[in-house]
Parts: sequence; C-alpha cells; structure tokens
Amino acid sequence: MTRFDPAVNGFHFRNAFQTVTGVFDITTGGLCGGMVYAALDYFNKGQAAPAQTYTPVNGTQLQSYIYARHMTSLERAMPKWVELHANPLGARNAEFFNWGLQGTGGGRLQELRAEIDAGRPVPLGLKSLDADPSNDHVVLAIGYDMGRYRGDLGANKEDLKIFIYDPNSGNRMVTLYPVPSEAKYCMDSANGTKCFRTYFVMKNTWTPQTPPAISDHPKELILTIGTGGDDLRGGNDNLSVSLNLKNGGRIEASNVNMGQRWIDHSDQTVGVSLPEGLAPQDIQSVTLRTSFGGGMGGDNWNLDTLTMVFRDNGVNQARCTLKGSPLTRFTGDRKSETYPFACR
Repeated sequence: MTRFDPAVNGFHFRNAFQTVTGVFDITTGGLCGGMVYAALDYFNKGQAAPAQTYTPVNGTQLQSYIYARHMTSLERAMPKWVELHANPLGARNAEFFNWGLQGTGGGRLQELRAEIDAGRPVPLGLKSLDADPSNDHVVLAIGYDMGRYRGDLGANKEDLKIFIYDPNSGNRMVTLYPVPSEAKYCMDSANGTKCFRTYFVMKNTWTPQTPPAISDHPKELILTIGTGGDDLRGGNDNLSVSLNLKNGGRIEASNVNMGQRWIDHSDQTVGVSLPEGLAPQDIQSVTLRTSFGGGMGGDNWNLDTLTMVFRDNGVNQARCTLKGSPLTRFTGDRKSETYPFACR
C-alpha cells in the first residue's frame, strides 16, 4: 500500500459533474481523470483534499482546476485510449485482458507493481467493455495484493486485488479484481458492480501541479442561466460574468461556458468563487458580457431566465430570479447587460 488514504486525500464529493460538450448537442457527465489528477496533486504537496462535500459548480475555482486537469489527462493518455479502442469485433479482448495480468516483460501488472512498490499512487485508465468512450474511466491505484498469483498468466489469477480511489464512489477505498472466466476486471462501486476490459498505467501522463487553496467554507454566487430560442454558440462566442461590488470592486469570471455551446431551451448552472467575508448585501449588480464579433456571421443569444443564488458553504443565503421572453437578446451590437442584485 502507498500512503494515499482516500478518506483524507480523496475528495469528499462524488464525480457528479455535468460538462457541456458542443458535440451532438449533448451534455456529458464526469471529470474522473481531473479528480484523480487533482487528488494526486494535493497528495504530492502534502495537503489534504478540500473539505467541500458537494460537487463544485462549473466556473468555481475548484471545478475549474479539476476541469483543466481532466483535459490534461485526456490529452496525454489519448494514444493509449486509441490503441485500446482499435479492437474490431472484440478480436483483441483476451490480449487486452491478459496485459493487465502480465507481471513481466513490460506487462501492465509489472508497471503497476513498480509504481506502488516505490510508494507512488498511479492513475489507471479503465477501458470499457464496449466501444463507447463515455464508458471508459480513470481511477487511482493506491495498493495491490497478489495473493497466490505469481504474475505469470498461470493459476490463481482471481487472487489479484488492486486497491483504488474511485472518484465515482467518494472518498473510500474500492477494490478492482479480475474475472478470468469472462476476461474482464470489475469493482464493486457505490453505484453497483462496474466491469472493464482492461486497464493501463498512466505513469507518464501525470506531472505534479500546485493545486489551489480552497476555503473550508467556500462562498459562491451560483447563476442558473436559461437559454431561450437562440443558442450561445461557444467557440469564440462566449460568456463572461462580472460581479460589481458596492465598494467599487469587481470580481471577474471569464468564459463561464468553457467555450462550449449552450443549446436552445436549456439551463446551465455556473458559479463564481467569492472571497471570505463577502455578504449578499455587498453585491450591487451582475454583468453578463459576451465576446460576440458581430457582422454577418456574428452570434445572437436569447437569455430567458437568470437565477442568482448567494451560497455559503453549500447553504443558500439569498436568491432571486429574473425572467423574460427573452429577458435579454445579446447580439453583436448588444454584447453586455447589467442586472441589479436585489436578492435577499
């Protein structure tokens, strides 16, 4: 076992992120790779994971860091994912499964043991049983038990246990184990038994970063933004938020849609992290600002509803909602609008 303890070094919330993807007009869930990389960052710095017990909203400091780390995990491991998805009609199922049991000759088990024996927790990519990449997963290996198995593809394969931190199961240890009769690896997670074709060791994809210091009692302004009959395009046409304070100060949050499209008649929730000591009555107004270029190819966007909630450590302190049909139509000529913060 390594020193990584999921109860201390794992996040206290589950991987329940909803991440917009402008592809095919769908919303996908999950930032497993980002949570694993971020948890490993905190561990590497000798810091406990943030005490926050609820999933951070898109745009807040912690979510933005996890999202950025997730993108890094995808980019750096992409060749491995591509290799494992090159499996027409399952022709390589047995080969992929055996890689995870191979304790010599560059096998995945040999790589895993080398990292754990050196005291280093290591991310694992788990390849799904099907061809759908959305069913792939990333976890953090923190220990192993060989039992009677010798790593030689011989007897007692079922004895192998790999101990992991699974972001989908919260901050507790989960066991990944092989099922040789079905050539798959399974784990009994908080959401039931989940199985995968194989795993690979992401030892060269993670490099340490300095994670943000997150308050034990975070304050946030949560905005639920309802798009009407004309979408927010994303790409170069994005939305930023400014909080205008009564003392003349300003808090900025750029590109809160993360460059993604917000489709017609959909609601999106984003958040802005606030400094300690700020109270609802300290906010005078909220400005929504687009980066629309205008002209023939410029974007237009209908904002129908805007709900603003001041949240302190997960508890709503003030709330108000503005509605219209649309409330505001943003264009190349009307790129921003300021709304009074009259929430109590």
